[in-house]
Amino acid sequence: MGAVGAWRDRLLAWLYPEDALCPLCRAERIDGTWLCQWCMDTFPWVCMPLCPVCGRPVEAAGPCLDCGRTERIFDRGVGVAVYRGEAKAAIRALKYNGARWHASWMGEMMGERLRLSGMRPEGVVPVPLHPHRRKTRGYNQAGLLAKHAARYLGLPLWADVLTRTVNTPTQTRLSREERLGNMHDAFGLRSPGGVAGREVLLVDDIMTTGATLEACASYLKKAGAVRVDTAVFAISTRNLDI
Repeated sequence: MGAVGAWRDRLLAWLYPEDALCPLCRAERIDGTWLCQWCMDTFPWVCMPLCPVCGRPVEAAGPCLDCGRTERIFDRGVGVAVYRGEAKAAIRALKYNGARWHASWMGEMMGERLRLSGMRPEGVVPVPLHPHRRKTRGYNQAGLLAKHAARYLGLPLWADVLTRTVNTPTQTRLSREERLGNMHDAFGLRSPGGVAGREVLLVDDIMTTGATLEACASYLKKAGAVRVDTAVFAISTRNLDI
């Protein structure tokens, strides 16, 4: 960002409170929405028909290819957006550019999407980040999203249930089978007592094949969770979309 852009942002911050600005384009928001009207109209929302299992947009009613050929470990999933355009840019800014402020509106959108779905979880668990990667990044983006979603829903945040035991390489450009292999034994249970007999919401930033969510869901069910639903901000419609 150049000097003019920095000056513009400082001026806007002075003229308008932070919560009055669209987090994507910095235009003024109206009517209490998360985004300005233009961004609301152009945002890549997930639209019907959706896979009844993972929530991925599909061409015709019924399960997506991944859910149709294998039984999922998690019970049901929802997402806010398709992983493209401004949704992709926001996730990448949160994940790689330190834009932690994106997590508040993204997490609240996830909470509202879950509320409308009819799911009734009793607590929220984020997908964990390996300690080395968390130290490098400074935070766990899934943890930030889970915190804001839990606050929006009025649910407890169970942030220490899962741990990541293997610092898996990036999933970028891997096939479904390679992603599943990457996730094998990559997680573990740290403090599982709170989820026994509970319905749990598992939160991550993006779902591609669902391998990460399934690996985490398997450990939550081993810990006694009676149901594991998932919520992500964005869902990829192609296995090689990131």
